[in-house]
Amino acid sequence: MRDNSHNDPMIDKVSAGILQASHLSADAIEALAEKKILAVRVAGYCGVDVCSHAMRKLAGNAGHGYTAEPDFRKFVGGALFDGAEGEAEILENYLRNAAKWYSACNEVFHPHISPADKMRHHLREVWPAGNHMERIGGRPAFAGLIRGFHEGAEAHPHQDMTHWDLPHMPEAQTLHTQLSCLTYLSCAGSGGELELWASEIENRPDYEAAKVRGCYGLDRERVGPPDTAMTPRVGELIVFNARRIHAVRRIAQGPRCTQSFFIGYRGTDQPLSLFS
Repeated sequence: MRDNSHNDPMIDKVSAGILQASHLSADAIEALAEKKILAVRVAGYCGVDVCSHAMRKLAGNAGHGYTAEPDFRKFVGGALFDGAEGEAEILENYLRNAAKWYSACNEVFHPHISPADKMRHHLREVWPAGNHMERIGGRPAFAGLIRGFHEGAEAHPHQDMTHWDLPHMPEAQTLHTQLSCLTYLSCAGSGGELELWASEIENRPDYEAAKVRGCYGLDRERVGPPDTAMTPRVGELIVFNARRIHAVRRIAQGPRCTQSFFIGYRGTDQPLSLFS
């Protein structure tokens, strides 16, 4: 990480591992990737009026759940994680629909720019090596999944490990880490806090052993309490290292909806890649 702490006033706004910032800087990306901070929070990244506009467009969209977590609903788009079952057809469906999903996401926000597109343009300016959509076998991935929880749903403690999920995908194996970017279009009235741990389980056998039987999530007794729990605000961007343990507390009063994607990090001299 470049040492420009004396020149960047945002460095002075780190508290309990959380950086409150006006934008996502190159230094913040490096700090997240190298596990020097837990998260970056950018208030008002997406205007409240834009979030309300998007939620109106999504009204009546029932979405479809993940196989591992049916209550976590994907409203627009798909996830590369869906291909973790190893079925070539699922991965092919993801790649085939990437362009269609991208257009559908843009339509939700039209005439405004989506948070994912805003970040894509921003990273071109702040990251020296630029950025691009992740490419899988030469084909572009999708970035900008709109998904959410309703009352009673939660995300159990887990880590996002694309290199484990897709062991035969060369692009996944070159990732140094992946940062999760969440822009909150609506927030739970009660519950739904984002929990982050400074720890992670690096060995896959140990990770599998720490899971709750019959669930994708990790046993809370084994991982201990989170290092922080944040209550998001509408329009806020939160970025964290997804290879560290994280969770979403049960929604007591909903809904909670985000546009989300990963930033793939391969080193300071390499382009960043975006995918969902």
